[in-house]
Amino acid sequence: DHGEYERLRSLIRELDIADRVTLTGEPDDVPAVMAALSIFVLPSTTEGLSTVVLEAMAMGLPVVATDVGSIGEVLQGVGMLVPSGEAEQLARVLVQLIGDAGLRESVGSRCRNKGRAFGLRRNILVYERLLLLASGQAAARADAGSLLMRARQ
Repeated sequence: DHGEYERLRSLIRELDIADRVTLTGEPDDVPAVMAALSIFVLPSTTEGLSTVVLEAMAMGLPVVATDVGSIGEVLQGVGMLVPSGEAEQLARVLVQLIGDAGLRESVGSRCRNKGRAFGLRRNILVYERLLLLASGQAAARADAGSLLMRARQ
């Protein structure tokens, strides 16, 4: 909301960090915004499976997120997870990533590799099989479950 936006702008001026912080609003060109990032952070308190996490992974960004919804499952072993509401732990992880270029590269590379598993073609195949299964076509039943399991890996 506009009040929150103005509060953030005021805080940015107060902390004298305007040269390092950009409030984008709702950007039209998400890939361009992501290309300008060094680290992607999603400190949600509730979430399903956020598409923006998958986009950040696909771009090879090191992803730091709270372990809520399906995010933990997607980032397990590749990104950096912190419990929801643990601001101090989130800050420690970010300080660690900011100070270690090798770690950023390693986490980003792992995220990119796993992000490929969630590519558009694979999702289309999974949804196609699920639709066939939902429509009652028995042939799809046998492989829908295994396809889903492979898509989650």
